Amino acid sequence: MKKLICIILIFSALLLFQRCKTSKPLVSEQIEVSNQPLEKTREQSRVSSIFIEANKERLLGNPKRAMLLYQQCIEKDPRHAPSFYEISRLFQMQFNMSEAVKMSKKAVEIDSDNKWYLLQLAGLYQGTGQNALAAQAYRDLLSSDIGNLEYNYELANIYMRMNRFASAIEVLNIIETQIGITEEISVQKQKMFMLSGSLKEAIAETEKLSAAFPNESRYYSMLAELHLSNKDYNKALNYYNKVTEIDPTNPYVRISLAEYYRTIGNKHQSFVELKKGFANPTLDIDTKIQVMMSYYSVTEIYDELKGQAFELAEVLVETHPDDPKSHSMLADFLVREERYEEARDSFRKVISLDASRYIIWETLLRLDIMLNDIGSLEIDSQKTIELFPLQPMPYMFAGLGAYQSNHYTDALKMFNAGKDMVVDDIELAAEFYMYLGDVYNQLKDHKLSDQSYEKSLQLKPDNPSVLNNFSYFLALRKARLDEAEQMAKRANELAPDNKHYLDTYAWVLYQKGNYPEALRWLERALQHTGTDNAVVLEHYGDVLFKLYRINEAQEYWRRAAKTGKGSEFLEKKIKEGILYE
Repeated sequence: MKKLICIILIFSALLLFQRCKTSKPLVSEQIEVSNQPLEKTREQSRVSSIFIEANKERLLGNPKRAMLLYQQCIEKDPRHAPSFYEISRLFQMQFNMSEAVKMSKKAVEIDSDNKWYLLQLAGLYQGTGQNALAAQAYRDLLSSDIGNLEYNYELANIYMRMNRFASAIEVLNIIETQIGITEEISVQKQKMFMLSGSLKEAIAETEKLSAAFPNESRYYSMLAELHLSNKDYNKALNYYNKVTEIDPTNPYVRISLAEYYRTIGNKHQSFVELKKGFANPTLDIDTKIQVMMSYYSVTEIYDELKGQAFELAEVLVETHPDDPKSHSMLADFLVREERYEEARDSFRKVISLDASRYIIWETLLRLDIMLNDIGSLEIDSQKTIELFPLQPMPYMFAGLGAYQSNHYTDALKMFNAGKDMVVDDIELAAEFYMYLGDVYNQLKDHKLSDQSYEKSLQLKPDNPSVLNNFSYFLALRKARLDEAEQMAKRANELAPDNKHYLDTYAWVLYQKGNYPEALRWLERALQHTGTDNAVVLEHYGDVLFKLYRINEAQEYWRRAAKTGKGSEFLEKKIKEGILYE
């Protein structure tokens, strides 16, 4: 112990002696050199502390505070790459892509070996459509990690977006050497060969795929289609036959064969294959519906294909009897051919399978009207209202059914209820008010009838039906005849040569005492009705009577009575030979 103390004392004495001998500049220089690393370490520590605080603020959802702290890091250390990286991410979150790219580039410039910085920059280039720069970034990444599948996939996709198909194929070939032949890679290459006009290469690529998976029939279908597009019909047929050999129940090959035979001009065999496909229940109905839709368009031009269309539609129903789509498709064809009774039966079948589709119910109601089946209309409209109480149209149909059955109070209830359901549909609202005008007129409530017609015309001023009905009922009451004349005239301007509108205008003129002009308009009405309208014939007789052409008037009254139902005074006019109004 004494020996150790002696050694320490000797060392201290020597050190003190050395300090006494050294000049001041030397002492100063020693202090300066020793403090530089210390100060730098302290500054780095402060930057690290600020960076940690910035990350904490970012994670807490305070991006503005985080941004300020990251900027402080850069002020203290202009080459602090992590701060540039994080600022870039914040700008990206704010969709400030130009600044995000700028900051990301700076991070990469400072630390080009950091793959995360380079990946971020590559992603930003892709997001801003700078595909060439993105491709270069991935090439840089691959330079140090050449076998990275993710980078190669991204690079291939970028090349495809740039339409650099040859480059994309080169990259996909690199991937293929690592993972082997796959459908995904081969199909992508095939598509790029096709896009670049290299059909032979596309065929070769698909042949390579089918050789790798000889029991996969889909690849033979692809080869058949490629040869078909190359007009090599024999090879195409051979490959289609290969599909049926490997997979006899393949539902799609029949559709492909139908297209094949259509292409080579064998229409009969094309239809035979199509029927086979339709009769296969494993072929999904949506594919069949697409075929039927093409028939629907084509048969509007080529009548000779309508027979095939109906035959396929019937096969569709037989193969998929419990699918509402099949019955709906058949119904659409029947409606177009005006086979309304059959169409309605098909739509009823649709509803029995799926009652949730409102449009089918509305179509059914329209067919009831076309068939003038008022009883069915009243029943079907009530069912539709129960299922879809917020839809306005079923109330209109229910009201029309009640109106035709002379149940005016019920009609009024339906029209008023439906009117209140209308939202943002001026034309439909105008139609409801028109029917309300008709019903109120039948109920002899002329004030509400006039108000309803006026409301309808406010919504749609040029509705010829409203103009006609309103003016006609005013004429019958001999009320507001000047307005009635203007409305009737406008109705005829909007819909010239309509027999009902012509008759109305003539009747307004009659009520105003303008008999010669009324006769002229009734003659025009007769040109369009012939002798099948009792009302027009009776009106013509009335005008003739006013013009003192009594015998002719009586002749037209008799013709009106033979044709149909005229006014309540018609029989009395005929019997007594006198005009009653």
